[in-house]
Amino acid sequence: MENAYKMRITCNPYTKEIVYECCENDSFVNISELSAEYSSELINDKFTKTSFQNRAYEIVELLNKHFNPGNKGLHIDFIGNKDDYDALESVISTYFADCNIVSEKNQQYFNEAPYVMQQIETRFDDVISTLEDSEYIKDEIAAEISKYRDTIDESIAICVTGLCSAGKSAFINSLIGYEILPSSSDPTTAKMFKITCSDTYSISFEAYGQNVTVSFSNDMYTISDNCPSEVNAEIGAVFTDQKADNEVKNMHRFLDWLNKGKLLMEIGRIDISVPFRQVTYFDSHYQFVIYDTPGSNSDSNKKHFDILRESLSKQTNALLILLTTPDTMDYTDNNNLLDLIQETGESLDTSNAIIVVNKGDILTPSSLSEKRERYQSLKITKWKSTRIFFLSSVIALASKKDDPDDKSSWIDEDAFDAYDDRCRKFARGDKVLYKYNIIDKSKEVTPVVEEGAVSDTTLFINSGLASIEHEISDYALRYALCNKCSRATEYLQRAIQLCEDNVREIERKRDDELISTQTLFDEKQRTLAESLDSKQSSTASNKSVEFRQSIGQSFDGFKAQNGLVYKNFLQIRKLSIYAEFEQEWKNISALKEQQGFDMDEALRRMESKVRYRYNALLNAFSSIANALIGSFWENATETFKADCKGIITDSDVLNDEQKAIMNSILLNMENMTRAVVEFDLRSIHAVKRTFFGKDKYDNGTCCKNLVQTLDDVVMQEIERVSSNNSRYFEEWSKALVASIKTKLCTFNTDLHDWEVKIGELNQIIEEKKKHLKLLEDTKDYVCRLLEIQAE
Repeated sequence: MENAYKMRITCNPYTKEIVYECCENDSFVNISELSAEYSSELINDKFTKTSFQNRAYEIVELLNKHFNPGNKGLHIDFIGNKDDYDALESVISTYFADCNIVSEKNQQYFNEAPYVMQQIETRFDDVISTLEDSEYIKDEIAAEISKYRDTIDESIAICVTGLCSAGKSAFINSLIGYEILPSSSDPTTAKMFKITCSDTYSISFEAYGQNVTVSFSNDMYTISDNCPSEVNAEIGAVFTDQKADNEVKNMHRFLDWLNKGKLLMEIGRIDISVPFRQVTYFDSHYQFVIYDTPGSNSDSNKKHFDILRESLSKQTNALLILLTTPDTMDYTDNNNLLDLIQETGESLDTSNAIIVVNKGDILTPSSLSEKRERYQSLKITKWKSTRIFFLSSVIALASKKDDPDDKSSWIDEDAFDAYDDRCRKFARGDKVLYKYNIIDKSKEVTPVVEEGAVSDTTLFINSGLASIEHEISDYALRYALCNKCSRATEYLQRAIQLCEDNVREIERKRDDELISTQTLFDEKQRTLAESLDSKQSSTASNKSVEFRQSIGQSFDGFKAQNGLVYKNFLQIRKLSIYAEFEQEWKNISALKEQQGFDMDEALRRMESKVRYRYNALLNAFSSIANALIGSFWENATETFKADCKGIITDSDVLNDEQKAIMNSILLNMENMTRAVVEFDLRSIHAVKRTFFGKDKYDNGTCCKNLVQTLDDVVMQEIERVSSNNSRYFEEWSKALVASIKTKLCTFNTDLHDWEVKIGELNQIIEEKKKHLKLLEDTKDYVCRLLEIQAE
């Protein structure tokens, strides 16, 4: 394949970002840089903000379509982890064997998640050991690291949400294999459930400040001793009538009672422990924890999402399962639900979210096919999810019962009637719901279930549940650990912030002691100390102003050099980018007419070009600004040391030996910490058509908005680095003066006690700074683990 067209795919499993590059003139360039003859389909979020294996077939199909005409040959250079590369090879060999496509694993790669997690755990063990052995470190700093250790256990959180009456409880019942959750609750009083796989049957909730647990065994139940008497009496009233002869029915009855708000006090989350029955695809290596939330169009939903956020704070990530029905896939309320989901932040893994269309058994095959064909126009799919699964919870639950035809084994009589009415079609194969799933073709395979794993394998597969359980298991095996690894830096940053606050607190105490000490200096010592304080104060203030001016002037020069300066809208045509974008739009418009692209496609292509130019400008200024930061503050620290040396040399309060001691302090002072310019190039991608109108392209507006956006983003970053570096210099210069004044105490026997006290505080500060550096080094180490590696 010597003449094959060469491409490179870089797939980051930790950020879930994919970059596509083409080989032009013996160098790889981003696909968005290429001329308009290339398709921009790959540039949108569908294929760049996703896990590779969720789009493997579609990605290769697009590459083959646009870069391998006539099967002349396509060579794919792949940078990623082993799982993603294996998926690429499998797709090529299975679906594109005759297309003359080859893949090659680049020498650069991303570490496998198990290895990264092992390294993080080892490093965190060392950090915790160091912090806990120190008498100076605050407990909450070590606790923040320990909290992360608690979240990286082998549990996998699953959050099930959706509109009211979507059948969330019925779906969860089918997952765990028991009719535990009540499925016909009043949405205005519904609770949030957390279900954990366990060897025992129990229900826990908070009542009057006590965590009450009710345990079940056969036809018996026991209440924990800490249960308030009035609550105990209410629970007893639930079972006044004859109790059922098994745990599941008694738990269902009690949960129904709790869910309808029968207790006097308000209950937030209800914790349920129960064995999961016949969960075929769930790897036993993992502990699955399921969260069931009230319908998003219920009055109590917002409050329960607050409870959900709090619960998920103890998890590094949760797989989101969004439940809908064939009739509600296009409901406007879905938009409100998606807004609530976004508010949970990083707690929910939305990039790997799946949509489950429950109650698929109520539609005919032709209706299901119609839903599948027009799914992209429905509100439920105007979101990130790449996978949609059709399901019948009733048939799925029946497949896990020992004898689903025994009506007495069913708690919900309506569910039994639905099963009795429809089961024959599923058993015969007249209805096979998994065939309507909307997933990458590489995953469109008939689920394989070991014989005897369920009571009725055919019902289990055809109900659609087998595919869903397989997808959940796939998530646990492939993505959950990546999520846990990537969240490590967040916990480290919180610990770093706590440590920084702690250092500043002790520094303030030290400075207060020094102020008190100076009142005991003799007149000449006081004059020397005041001269050093005055020089520190004026230098810190002046350098702060000078730096802001220098970096601001640097940005102005950068804009002028790149043709990005304008005074009003009429002068926008003088910008160098104006002609560049104008020509690009002409190229895209011409191609649009030739190939029949719609306007939305053309706008998306143009925006990709503009964003690439914008990111290139940010990167270019970063290099200039960081060089300036290094030289400016290096010069500032050396100048201040020279000024202090001059004050010490000119002082008549010190002898030559004492001056030499003071000067050694200046020589041995460590360099100040520096803040560098760091732009988040991903943030701009979250804004739809930032640089021009929503439905049209105007070159003048685009150029004006690009310059304005560049101004806003850069000036915000300039403000941050100016503020931080000014603060770092002030802290550094104060610490230097404090060291000199502390040493000054040693030259006066009357100040010995003060010297000891200040020395102890300085020792504490130095110890804390070592811990801070340990945390910062650990964060850098973890970040490097998550970056591209090279053999």
